[in-house]
Amino acid sequence: LRRVRPYSESVGELAVELAPSLGYGLVPWQRQFLLDMGAVGPDGKWVHPRVGESVPRQQGKSVDLIVWAAVLAALCGYKVLWTEHNYSTTMEMLERFRAIFGKHPGDRVLGLPGWRDRLEAVSSQTGQEWMRFTSGGVIQFSTRTKSSRLGFSFDVVVYDEAQELTNVHTQVINPTTVSGAKHNLQIIYAGTPTRAGSAAETFRNVREQAWEGGDRASDLLWLEYGVEEPGDIWDESRWPAVMPSFGYHADVRAIR
Repeated sequence: LRRVRPYSESVGELAVELAPSLGYGLVPWQRQFLLDMGAVGPDGKWVHPRVGESVPRQQGKSVDLIVWAAVLAALCGYKVLWTEHNYSTTMEMLERFRAIFGKHPGDRVLGLPGWRDRLEAVSSQTGQEWMRFTSGGVIQFSTRTKSSRLGFSFDVVVYDEAQELTNVHTQVINPTTVSGAKHNLQIIYAGTPTRAGSAAETFRNVREQAWEGGDRASDLLWLEYGVEEPGDIWDESRWPAVMPSFGYHADVRAIR
């Protein structure tokens, strides 16, 4: 399912163009998703204030989000909150951004030429990790808790591992967007198909809205890969239907 509103202009074009300089080669579905995510209307506001994707594991769903967050914060001056379910995953994502911008301003060991010069300040305090850029933009990294400590107001919230997101988490985090300086809110739910034991309270609700359509989905971009029934999971001819990176970087032997 690809639910997308009509648009003619997209900041996503810039993100697609710059992705290789950030260290990421995009496959076709990732490029299209960035274009959809960055769609803007005549008023300059996001066409899709809410974005959701349900993509199987190891297909590169986080790549688009890393590119998007980097471009918005480092070039466009947006304040972005990146949230994960576990602290270990939060630190893994922080390292991926450090590989782009470095660990500190002026870092010549880590970071990519051009991008590391945009890093102005950092905080490495446990639970308060953030990067601030010369554009005025910020990326703060947070593990979701019932009382997450957040240091900024945000324009964009990324809920990675959204299948583990609960309504309690969103009640804590979503209010931080009320006074975002850009007045151009975007909330992104990026998850994998829900498995037994996943909370998925918010993710399931957003997905239902996407499939039902209508007024409740009027502001929503949704991308999902799946099949009607599991069927024969060993039938490899069906795999490309659910794995959009199949034939690109998805390892066939690992899938088997």
